[in-house]
Amino acid sequence: MLRIDPDPPAVSFIHSAMATEFSFQLCDDDPEFLKQTAYEASLLIDSLEKKLSLYQEGSDVSRINALKAGESTRISSETTECLKQALQASVRFKSRFNPFIGRAAIGSKKQ
Repeated sequence: MLRIDPDPPAVSFIHSAMATEFSFQLCDDDPEFLKQTAYEASLLIDSLEKKLSLYQEGSDVSRINALKAGESTRISSETTECLKQALQASVRFKSRFNPFIGRAAIGSKKQ
């Protein structure tokens, strides 16, 4: 009897970044292809973390947060896209989610 398994078993890869773990469940017959795919995905995540992290000095987000009124800085297209999506979410949730409120506004609301 011939048994054909059309779906190769999933292989798990874990990558730690952004104070969490990313788990990749990948399927293919070629283990080297799976390793390379997981590696490339991990590089992309690390690249995004370097741009979007509030806690990494020199990231787009930390530079934005350090700006004084009237100052500007260049940011990556990924950060621009993230901010656009955050603005869309803010509109969709009628400003109950506001990624642009800033620390000063948060402190003034607690008083």
